[in-house]
Amino acid sequence: MGSFLRTVVLALASITFVISRDANITLVPASTSFESDNTAFYYSPSSQLLVNDGSAADGGFRIFDAQNSPATEKGHLKTGRSKVATPVYDIGGKDVFVTIAAPDSTMRVFDARTATEFKGVSKKVLGDWSTLCVWRYLDSGESYLFMFGKKKVVQLLVRKYKGDIEIQEVQTFPIPIEGETCAVARNGLVYFSAEDQPLYSFQASESTKAPSIATKSEDIEVAGLAVYHSASDDYLFVAHDDQIDVYDDDLKQKGTIALSDQHSRFPSGAIALAFEGANSSGVATGSLEDVLSPLGIESNLKYSPEGWSYNNHSNTISRDCSYTGFFNGGSCDCFAGFTGQDCSKITCRNECSGHGSCMGANVCKCEDGWEGPDCSFVAVKAKYETDANGGDGDDPAIWIHPTDAGQSKIITTTKSEEGAGFAVFDLEGNLIQHQNAEEPNNVDVIQGFVAGNRSIDLIFAACRGDNTICLFEINSTGLLTPIAGGVQPTLQDYEVYGSCTYTSLKTNKTFLFVNNKDAEYLQYKLSYTNSSLQTTLVRNFTGGSGGQVEGCVADDAAGFLFLGEESEGIWRYDAEPDGSPTGFQIAKAGDGKLAADVEGITLVTAEAGPDGYLMVSSQGESKYVVYERAPPHAYVLTFTIVDNDEDGIDHVSNTDGITAVANALNSDFPGGLFATHDDANELPDGGTAEQASFKLLSLFNAWSSVQAVEAFGIAKSFPPGETSTFEAIARACSLSESDVRRILRHAMAQYIFREPSPGAVEHTAASKALAEIPALASCVGFLANEMWPASTRLSDALRKWPGSEEPNETGFAIAYDSGLPMFDFVGRDPARAKRMAGAMSFMHSGPGYLMRHVIDHFNWGDATQGLLVDVGGGQGTIAAEIARALPNIRCIVQDLPNVVEEAKVPDDLRERERLSFMAHDFFVEQPVKGADIYYLRWILHDWSEKYAIKILQNLIPALKPGARVLVSELCLPPSTGLSPYKQRSARTFDLGMKAIQNAKERDAEDWAHLFQAADPRFKLHEIIKPPEATLSIICASWAGESAV
Repeated sequence: MGSFLRTVVLALASITFVISRDANITLVPASTSFESDNTAFYYSPSSQLLVNDGSAADGGFRIFDAQNSPATEKGHLKTGRSKVATPVYDIGGKDVFVTIAAPDSTMRVFDARTATEFKGVSKKVLGDWSTLCVWRYLDSGESYLFMFGKKKVVQLLVRKYKGDIEIQEVQTFPIPIEGETCAVARNGLVYFSAEDQPLYSFQASESTKAPSIATKSEDIEVAGLAVYHSASDDYLFVAHDDQIDVYDDDLKQKGTIALSDQHSRFPSGAIALAFEGANSSGVATGSLEDVLSPLGIESNLKYSPEGWSYNNHSNTISRDCSYTGFFNGGSCDCFAGFTGQDCSKITCRNECSGHGSCMGANVCKCEDGWEGPDCSFVAVKAKYETDANGGDGDDPAIWIHPTDAGQSKIITTTKSEEGAGFAVFDLEGNLIQHQNAEEPNNVDVIQGFVAGNRSIDLIFAACRGDNTICLFEINSTGLLTPIAGGVQPTLQDYEVYGSCTYTSLKTNKTFLFVNNKDAEYLQYKLSYTNSSLQTTLVRNFTGGSGGQVEGCVADDAAGFLFLGEESEGIWRYDAEPDGSPTGFQIAKAGDGKLAADVEGITLVTAEAGPDGYLMVSSQGESKYVVYERAPPHAYVLTFTIVDNDEDGIDHVSNTDGITAVANALNSDFPGGLFATHDDANELPDGGTAEQASFKLLSLFNAWSSVQAVEAFGIAKSFPPGETSTFEAIARACSLSESDVRRILRHAMAQYIFREPSPGAVEHTAASKALAEIPALASCVGFLANEMWPASTRLSDALRKWPGSEEPNETGFAIAYDSGLPMFDFVGRDPARAKRMAGAMSFMHSGPGYLMRHVIDHFNWGDATQGLLVDVGGGQGTIAAEIARALPNIRCIVQDLPNVVEEAKVPDDLRERERLSFMAHDFFVEQPVKGADIYYLRWILHDWSEKYAIKILQNLIPALKPGARVLVSELCLPPSTGLSPYKQRSARTFDLGMKAIQNAKERDAEDWAHLFQAADPRFKLHEIIKPPEATLSIICASWAGESAV
């Protein structure tokens, strides 16, 4: 018998086809009730047929009796949605079945005789795997698997070793396509291809060197491949459409087999085909009777893989290389995960990235909070999952309610015929509406579109069912309603696939991007004329390298279009209709960060400016890769969504479409929302749901548990070095055990505390520091209790008080419903005031804030013999440092009365009144006239331009010609030149000041403008950033006449 692998697309479930040109084959559906991709015959006395089951709820593989037609099902093993299942012969005297499940990327091995799984043999191979071929080397008898995925192949050895069956990874090597079908000849030549791709091959060998990939033909159309082993030669069967082309070893076509009506017996052998039709899918079998002879092929009714003659001459896997490598030419080529002269040492990728331990060959045991093959993925948990809905979901979008963010909605697509359309969910994932549509794929929200005299919100998608542009209006409650012109045509014979939107800030026009699988992009202008939506084609171009594309997102402010080419990576284009058709690749699949397939892409933008993040769904490894929004789009981090056992929410597998917003929505999503499609929705009690779901997680919600840890003194509830329990901590902190468990496990995901065994709690370095360093605890408390709540309401403040410079019209004022500036509110609460003072003390204690940076790098000149006034200088700590460093300078420290009343002059500075204190409010005229330097350290950043100008103007009546105003503050860096971390730190300070006080951090241009706005007679001399310093030295002099 021969075997046939991979999908063959048929027109009808009855499987009746055209009359053959050279030969005719007859087919009978064995089953039409499940999704199948690959078939494999198992040669045994009972002649069985293995077929993968790719359906969600029943996924795994099925076993059929193949001796008669129609084949009858003998077994169904539900291992999880799968694309491959194949037999491997004589592994230690046993035949086995091998399959890999998509939800957990786990390869499992079964006894072919009993169909029972070998426990402890499974191997996790992360990826999205399309097909699998077996090669048995005639010289050694060893059996190898070649597993094809997204532009890569993993070679694995299946063997019996030390009494047990095991799978060892040999190597992973690149290929130019995603291999969707493969077949192996007896000489070890491996053929592979995919739809609309050339036919390739490579020579299998016992080596860890990547094989050379040969292009066999660019003209042969391929949907499926199989090799027929005749008595003397091998023949390549190539399936496509409704026929099978047959080629000899030299790829000379022998003829064509057409598919025909039913037949019930297989006197000359059989063929099996996985098929997908308009109304059904499954597997069919057919007889080779009257097929082989017309093609000049000698039948081989006695064929069996176990009948091949093995030479057993090869001894490349031996003790010389610890049985974990190939012994070639006197040296060892080690298998993946082994190293050393004799391959006896295990190794792991990237040494588990410092976040885990190497427990086996490329097997990392990751610390809590980390995942991935090398423990480099940040592990996060979903907060909610949507109700299961539709057969094949794809993409989400988020609609922001204009007045009540908590009433925002999540809108998703179902692109399969079953349940085709849009679904609307609330922020807890509850389904509230289903809107029928023609198989929409990607969905986007357009808010504030001008339709006549109305401003409306819309959703937009490319609808595959009729190859149109679909649009619906979103009403005031977030539900979808039809709108005139909501179905717009595309080009004739154009098959839509992905889509996204762009609104130009140059022209205020809205554009719709649509693409097909060949990467042809159409850009339409959306307008509203004669009470109806209309589209006009304004541009077309080819995206990426011309490969399959789908996900895209536009950056309206920057004028960029980002698109994902599934097998190649991420590209950036001009989004304007007159933009360049040439793209720039910003990330490449296989670069060590991004893996194919590249699917969903979304953008999280900052409140203002170019900051933000580009987030990309990497389907092959079920992970999300984050890049900087601004060029050069530096890599930030990778995260993956893991099981949330506490709430019964499973991990994400085969991730697809994604979306995210940074808006504060409600208490569940105070820092924004990220939504993603989950291909296999695994149920808490086992099994997989038939319908898809979307997972919802909170962005930037790290402070929620930190806030509770500080507020309830959890870090101090037990001494560092000891072990406590959730129960004991709950008693000590007057909390419920359930709440403590949830708070601490969230904190543990951020390395604050650890759980060495179930229910036990120990300190980490972070929690130990919180327990032992009061100033750090105050700083964390201030950030969690004052800064974070204010930041979550920044958007609300911007809407309520656009352009405000008043310190009581802020996110802080809304968060605490106080109507007071932050300093006044905190000052009235002794506990808050103490916490803020401790926080400022801790922040100033860092090496970047040391006063020596100013003392060593500022040109003091004659001021070393003169007078310095430290405006807002607190209790004089900084002025005392200056006075000690400059023995002849005299310092006056000014601050509010309640501050200077408690200040004391150090004994060593009492002589000659080197240091003195004076009560003064810098919002009134400066009383000390004629000083050489007026020093303001971390003062002006607390105020908006309006009030910072007043502070500087109040100095003018005291200034003498040449007097200098010395400022120690942040000077925001330019958008390039600093590491992403330092950029984020500086920008975070800036937005934090906006949120709490309507204040700001300033860049060089801002500082120049501030002094000029205060008085043109101020001359900004220099801005110095000392090495290792956080604060810059900003110096302006007074060029006016003396006001003294």
